[in-house]
Amino acid sequence: MSENSKLSAAGQARLVTKAAWRILPLLMIAFFISFVDRVNISFAAFQMKKQLMIGPQVFGYAGGLFFVSYFLFELPSNVLMEKVGARIWLARIMIVWGLIAAGMALVTGPISLLTMRFLLGAAEAGLFPGVILYMTYWFPIARRAQFISWFTLAIPLSGFLGSPISASLAQFPPLLGLKSWQWLYVLEGAPAVALGLLALYWLPDRPGQARWLSEGERQSYQAVFASEAPAARVEKAPFWKTMRDPYIFGLSLVLAGTTAVSGTYAIWLPIIIKSWGFSISATGWLNAVPFLVGALAMLGVGYLSDHWRERVWLTAIPLFLSALATLLMLFGGGFIAFYLLVILVIGGIYACKGPAWAVATEALSPATRAIGIAQINALSNLVGFFTTSLIGTMRAHKFSFIEALLPLAILSALSAVTVLLMRKAWPRVPLESRAS
Repeated sequence: MSENSKLSAAGQARLVTKAAWRILPLLMIAFFISFVDRVNISFAAFQMKKQLMIGPQVFGYAGGLFFVSYFLFELPSNVLMEKVGARIWLARIMIVWGLIAAGMALVTGPISLLTMRFLLGAAEAGLFPGVILYMTYWFPIARRAQFISWFTLAIPLSGFLGSPISASLAQFPPLLGLKSWQWLYVLEGAPAVALGLLALYWLPDRPGQARWLSEGERQSYQAVFASEAPAARVEKAPFWKTMRDPYIFGLSLVLAGTTAVSGTYAIWLPIIIKSWGFSISATGWLNAVPFLVGALAMLGVGYLSDHWRERVWLTAIPLFLSALATLLMLFGGGFIAFYLLVILVIGGIYACKGPAWAVATEALSPATRAIGIAQINALSNLVGFFTTSLIGTMRAHKFSFIEALLPLAILSALSAVTVLLMRKAWPRVPLESRAS
């Protein structure tokens, strides 16, 4: 490699890093808030269940119904984002979901709870797949796992930081006619509206529209992506053919092992911890620690995935670890043993998010990326409806919490097996495309 080529590669790396510092912080904060708004029902439930007479089965359906509307509206959202533009569409998503999240304070019973959770899922549906699609405009294949890991870091951070915050707000004194759980929804929904307004000013649609890049930098950005070797398995295809591609269904199952499982734990873990007799405040702090471990695991594995150019085993091994730790919970040992195993479970399901999503984007051509990413995320989240609801149903039928978690172990193991079965078709990051 010539000296000019080395300088060019280093310059490309600096350019991508510059863009990351500009766009990632706002997107991470938005995703952090979205996940807090998605799972704060678990802390509000400590009071809502008593005041509104909501049982565990209805609560399970409410937690899972979010994923049904998420599934229904995710694909059209990504298609529309490509037509409307990322800046306006992502801002619209943030503003609407923030208003609905705050509107959860208006819930008066089971019917309104289920309705608002459905609307919240519909409003938030396009955020994650939209941002993943948006990141394919900015981050080349060779560095994508790291940046996806940084973005999805907002998920475990929402558990680590959001848990004690939500626990504190759940004890907020009644004020202006609103109960504590109502203030929880209002105060955690409002920031999304502010972020949406900021996004209108802050986010460019693509590198070519970034006013904070020079003309030369914008041209260099185009050259970065033009030089990438085509690694996509799914080429340009009609809409319905893309949706029926078996590779996309396989990737959906792989992502379900992390997406559905992490979403289910986010909803139910605070309630499980509190069932051991802890206070709301103690529950918030105890719920936070596993997600801190998950955040660290996510960053570390995301870096190793790009550094080693390995996707398969860095997806499969954490999923197997999660499944094994859940199975070991059956052997008892009290809260400490359970808690240590939960830390392993959370660490495993978050560690594999970067490699799994990196390969999902690498497997799709630019022409099919909007549809493919949305479908993969939609299907994997739809599984979250069944896992979240199933725990509530099993609890209503007197199963223990540990027994109710076993389907999550099966799902994680199945996802890991799917990764290994698909490994021959799994795209690899070419050595020559790595930014040094």
